Amino acid sequence: MALMNTPYDIAIITINYNSNSHTINCIDSILSHQPSDLSLQIIVVDNASEINDIDKLTHALSNYSMVNIVYSNINLGFSSGNMLGAQHASAKY
Repeated sequence: MALMNTPYDIAIITINYNSNSHTINCIDSILSHQPSDLSLQIIVVDNASEINDIDKLTHALSNYSMVNIVYSNINLGFSSGNMLGAQHASAKY
């Protein structure tokens, strides 16, 4: 079911686990190809990465208002990580 009157058209969920450089590159790529008429919400679920990885990720993404980082205290795995991200989505699709 699509949410009405949301600020974003599409929510993209990605999982990070001690791979901040890959996640940052992924988000940079998404944003560089984003159509101007489409608003994106990007949700990064961190699956209990090491603190150094979390710090680098948080610092690199702090200037992107459309990026939300959701921190998990335990590694939920890919499927449950995506479900956690979906709970934070507020986009139409």
